[in-house]
Amino acid sequence: MNPLAGLGSSIDVNSLVSGLMAVERIPLQSLTAKNAQYQANLSAFGTAKGTLSGLQTASRALADAMSSIPATVNSSATSVATATALAGTTPANFSLSVQSLAQAHRIYSGAFATADTVVGGGTLAIDRGSFDGATFTPNAAIAAVNITIPANATLNGVRDAINNADAGVTASVVNDGTGFRLVLGANDTGAAQGMRILATDDDGNHTDAAGLSQLAFDPAATAGAGRNMTQARAGSDAAFTVDGLPMTRASNDVSDAIGGVSFKLIGAGDTNVSVSRDLSKMRSALDELVKSYNSSSGTLKSQSSYDAASRSGGPLNGESSIRGVLTQLRRTVTDNYGAVGDTYRTLSSLGVSIGSNGTLTVNNAKYEAAMGADPVAASAMIGEFAQTLTSTLDTALASDGAITARTDGIQSAMKRLADQQARMEARMSAIETRYRAQFSALDTLLSRMNSTNAFLTSQLSSTNSN
Repeated sequence: MNPLAGLGSSIDVNSLVSGLMAVERIPLQSLTAKNAQYQANLSAFGTAKGTLSGLQTASRALADAMSSIPATVNSSATSVATATALAGTTPANFSLSVQSLAQAHRIYSGAFATADTVVGGGTLAIDRGSFDGATFTPNAAIAAVNITIPANATLNGVRDAINNADAGVTASVVNDGTGFRLVLGANDTGAAQGMRILATDDDGNHTDAAGLSQLAFDPAATAGAGRNMTQARAGSDAAFTVDGLPMTRASNDVSDAIGGVSFKLIGAGDTNVSVSRDLSKMRSALDELVKSYNSSSGTLKSQSSYDAASRSGGPLNGESSIRGVLTQLRRTVTDNYGAVGDTYRTLSSLGVSIGSNGTLTVNNAKYEAAMGADPVAASAMIGEFAQTLTSTLDTALASDGAITARTDGIQSAMKRLADQQARMEARMSAIETRYRAQFSALDTLLSRMNSTNAFLTSQLSSTNSN
């Protein structure tokens, strides 16, 4: 505050300057109001983009749900087999009878005193293939694996060497109460996954029951002379029938017997398998789309509306980008889809209609009747609608779309406005400084004049008295 303000002249410099600056700031207040409007516009556009993004997600989900009809599978005896089906699988009923399961080949060695008993060293050659009595036929699709066993390897050491070789078999050491045995099992089930093990023993005898050759298993050899391990279980294929047709598979997981249906064989016995269409997921996706569409449409209409009575509009009133999106949304739900002659070409033919207020509703009876009569045609039409809606929203929300261009324009205008406000604030500061200097000078001048006037008055009074 100026210390001379009001001294001797009765001029209230602060009040005068405040009053003048209030007038000077009127253009600045206009800029502040304009900035607030821009902020409101940006916020409204953010809300609009958010609700349209939610609708975009719902439309994509609906397109996915309608692309193929989900299937539900039921097995009457899950102790025999369970089943699954791919979406779009034709409904069917069939009988499945399992005679035997696929098994993996298992063999075991003779008993050793401990797991750390020295077995020997050399090489174990593991072939995979099928057995026909004493005849072994290698599996051409699986290469033989040669495993080097270090000299004086223990039972545990042999186990580790086999497991580290990635030979398609798994080795373990078990104690059956009479001693420790090496157990080998093929990793895969099936008759063509059997194991033949040939030994090259460091002791020079490759078939006897001493050293590394104790672990040889050649079905063509004599027991104890090249066939030194014992077969616990032969590798075998699963045997089963589908509607009486005999089949075999190397695995208990069967995916190629019936188109679109996969079985997991559990045990011997009979079961009936039924495949039906699951329309519930499709309806859920449609209901979510309707809910999201109504929310988006309502939000956009509210923000872009104009109230004639109050002569006020929403923050997006007059925005052509929003009007364009609303027009496109309505067009997608009223357009025709598919080809002339198709059973279903419009959403309304499926019971999905748009009211005068712009909201979608679903006539349950009409929708369920259409889906029950021809779910393939009905879902295809809804899927085409959903894809069109998704494409429309992709365009509206794109980085080079109308909404983004408009918000970019508002942000640029706000930056220019901020620069203008900064310049005007600097100008206001300079004007206020000038006003204060001018009124302070005037106050000082008037004070001096008052002092001079008082002096002259006093002199005149003295002269008159004399």
